Amino acid sequence: MALTLNDRVKQVSTTTGTGTITLGATPSGFDSFTDGLSDGDTTYYSIVNTEPGVTEWEVGLGTFTASGTTLSRDTVFTSSNSGSLVNFGAGDKDVFVTYPASKSLFEAADNSISLPGATTFGSTVLLNQDPTLSLQAATKDYVDNAVAAGLDIHTAAKLETTVALSAGYSNGSSGVGATLTNSGAQAALVIDGVAAVVSDRVLVQQQSTAAHNGIYVVTNIGSASSNWILTRSTDANSFGLNTPNKLGQGSYVFITSGNTRAGQSFVCNTVGTITFGTTDITFAQFFATPVYTGTTPINVTGQVVSLTGVVGPTNGGTGLSSYTTGDIIYSSATDTLAKLTGNTTTTKKYLQEQGTGSAANAPTWEQVAAADVSGLATSATTDTTDASNIASGTLPTGRLTGSYTGVTGVGTLTAGTWNATAIALANGGTGATTASDARTNLGLGTAATTAASDYATAAQGTLADSALQSSDIGTNVQAYNANLDPLATNGSGTGVNQYVARPAGSAIAIGSTFTVTETGGVLFFSVSGVNKAKIDASGNLTVAGDVTAFGTV
Repeated sequence: MALTLNDRVKQVSTTTGTGTITLGATPSGFDSFTDGLSDGDTTYYSIVNTEPGVTEWEVGLGTFTASGTTLSRDTVFTSSNSGSLVNFGAGDKDVFVTYPASKSLFEAADNSISLPGATTFGSTVLLNQDPTLSLQAATKDYVDNAVAAGLDIHTAAKLETTVALSAGYSNGSSGVGATLTNSGAQAALVIDGVAAVVSDRVLVQQQSTAAHNGIYVVTNIGSASSNWILTRSTDANSFGLNTPNKLGQGSYVFITSGNTRAGQSFVCNTVGTITFGTTDITFAQFFATPVYTGTTPINVTGQVVSLTGVVGPTNGGTGLSSYTTGDIIYSSATDTLAKLTGNTTTTKKYLQEQGTGSAANAPTWEQVAAADVSGLATSATTDTTDASNIASGTLPTGRLTGSYTGVTGVGTLTAGTWNATAIALANGGTGATTASDARTNLGLGTAATTAASDYATAAQGTLADSALQSSDIGTNVQAYNANLDPLATNGSGTGVNQYVARPAGSAIAIGSTFTVTETGGVLFFSVSGVNKAKIDASGNLTVAGDVTAFGTV
């Protein structure tokens, strides 16, 4: 049934609990629910416990049932139980029809009516005028005319007036050539915060005489000594419908610039024929672009969105405004980015970062140190794999433990044990692994292993005389120089003189006192450095001192 409200409807109830109320006596001066409502009607109710010292009350929406005279408590709006059903106690309760404030509709001092939430009207709503503001309701007549006329899209205007211009109007020839000329202080024309230029299209719709409104073109921008002039645009200086070349109901124009009007559009809503200079020309806003504002570093000016600074890391940026080739960005702290300048030296460097064990440090450019290379371990797997790549340099002790084939640099082995194959003769070695094989490969006889003491004096006997034979010279022993040639070919004989040769001018020491020296073809015999005798090339003997013979002279 319907929602019904009636004045002075009140009854008393003794019902307790949270259930349906049974209505009782009707106080004097009031009507019963039966008198004011029909069976099944819903109504706004209020229930108040009238017992002294008891604060129990409830306001809600209920349904009246004539049979049994009861009122259900369907919806609670507010109550002494925090908006829930009240568990009423004993005593009399006044139950009456009310009008909750939350459901009220009233006329304000400005004659406006506020409707709470979405409102459904049970009948026709009558409006007394067409809309002039963007949020006003449109009459059927206004909508019908707009639909019938359609929209005629005119070339966009750059600017739209926000206030009435101080200007004198000249109607031209029935609108053709009509002008608005500055009648105020002379200055260059500025509209909606933008300096106008010649040929700018301007929508004028704020003039106190609405017949002067319309679409104009700037023909003179004005100055401190001249007046600005606007002339009606050729596509809007005569009346017509359903065409973008005449002005009439449905003429649509979009505004491209201005501090407040950019992005908005307007439609001429003048109904009927327009007589320029006489008929009021009005426009209704068709669309308004939302106004955007930006926070640092985003700036919004009109329809232009731009950055005025750098975007920080917390907003997905870097916080940095410039970079150079090779620069690297890294996190220097929580939500903070920093820039590591690229390596500008000619030395190869690598990015290095070493933490503390619990936190990271900033990266740096560093050269690789020996301690940084963990791969050069003393293991066959690591070292021998890349052995062929070792061309030169110094390897620490214990590195050359595998099989290396690629050591091509020049250097000296200063420590360690040679465990490789024998060094060939061509490379300065013996080509052998034993002394005997080495002597053979080098062409040495058994004399090479005879102790030096075995050749000390002739008095030692056969060994001294026979150990070195003339046939050995040039075969098993290489000549020291050309002076050994005579000795190498000397005939057989005995004594050391047959086998020992010295270079010219050199001395032969005999013991620690005596020496024999050949100088200029003369053989000198000296004792303790003093010449005692000599034999010349002719065999003449000269003696310094007495001569003692051991036999016949």
